[in-house]
Amino acid sequence: MLNAGLQLRRPLESEIGAYRRFLIANRALGHSNISELLKENQAGPKKHPALARALEQQICLKLGISYLEPRSPFSVSRTRNCAACARSGYHSYLFDLTWIEKCPVHQLDLVHRCPDCNQPWPHPYEFYDRRCKCCGLGAKFSVLARRKALEPPDMWQALVEMDAVIHNHLERQDLVLLRGSHATEYDTTEIKSAAVTDRFWPVVCVPRTPGWERLCDSFGVQLSPIIERRFRLKKPPPGSSRRHPKKT
Repeated sequence: MLNAGLQLRRPLESEIGAYRRFLIANRALGHSNISELLKENQAGPKKHPALARALEQQICLKLGISYLEPRSPFSVSRTRNCAACARSGYHSYLFDLTWIEKCPVHQLDLVHRCPDCNQPWPHPYEFYDRRCKCCGLGAKFSVLARRKALEPPDMWQALVEMDAVIHNHLERQDLVLLRGSHATEYDTTEIKSAAVTDRFWPVVCVPRTPGWERLCDSFGVQLSPIIERRFRLKKPPPGSSRRHPKKT
């Protein structure tokens, strides 16, 4: 029977983190046995994370405990992680936001490569080929579970607070940059709205308060002011040469 690895579950776990937890918990079964047990309608390895989540949901329902849906990343950029979190079998979706620079729990910089094997953090379908204890399936589930049991209950509170702020401000579409286009001779302005994946999102979309500043500091977020710039292109008189944009 497959093990959902619930002893290693932590708040705001990413999809890739939840799948790695599942594989570590079932490492003794081996790659071929796990693949066979997860196989559904000839699903390939890239479908396995979704099947593993469905299995965990069923187990939670039988045990009468809440199911925590792993969070999807806001972007598809290469994964970043905290080395200490990775060694404990954890990855948060927040770590892939470009404006977050460090882990608030361990105060370590988020990096694109595993510090132990120096390879990029693996995609879900690459886990079977990784035996690294930090980024792959080399760690023992029993050891990780004992370490997890010693964690204080509020250890991940900063991540919970950041997640709440993000989702409370996702609907904001603040206009932050105004730049002229060189593709036209007419007066024009390009307006750019802030998405949560943009580096300037925490500056323009969240009111600056002492509490927000403290939370950003724990994540290594730079709250540098945005310099608004406006360029205007004017239509040249008939017969004259094209003018350069004038900064106003």
